[in-house]
Amino acid sequence: MATSTGANTISYLSAKKLAIASLLIGTASLFTFTLMLVGSISGIVLGLIALRGVKGNPARGLGKAMAVAGILLSIVAFLPPYFYAAGNANAACTEKRLQRIGAAEARYLEVIGRYGTLEELAKAGLIGSDLAAPVKCGYRVELRSEGGASEMTAIPEVHLLTGHKTFRVKLPDAR
Repeated sequence: MATSTGANTISYLSAKKLAIASLLIGTASLFTFTLMLVGSISGIVLGLIALRGVKGNPARGLGKAMAVAGILLSIVAFLPPYFYAAGNANAACTEKRLQRIGAAEARYLEVIGRYGTLEELAKAGLIGSDLAAPVKCGYRVELRSEGGASEMTAIPEVHLLTGHKTFRVKLPDAR
């Protein structure tokens, strides 16, 4: 006797096909960055629908495994573009920060006659406490002054996660 489970359910065979599609899209997304976001989201959605479709079937093992694998591969394929975009945003934030610190250093040099530390620049009111913090936007900023010259360096805290660029700015000799 056949029973109707409702209009919102899909057959096991359809769910297995969706699981296969999710697995293929997830795998393709790993190797072709042309699918990045669209492929990743499609693989995740198809995998979730497939999981729902194989839920009540006793022979669901392979379909469930393929759906889960498709979801996981799609998530992994999504991560590199996300970290790349986040790294670029952090690098842009750091470039702007270095410009503001460089301008503050020039003003400090003009008034005091030497380059200052981040703490001295903040104490003089030339930069805010947010710029004086050693780490901001995922980058550690260090100021070094020797003689009349100064150098700013910004290095990612966690390479590839917070950024992938290193910055070095040499300020003009104060003499």
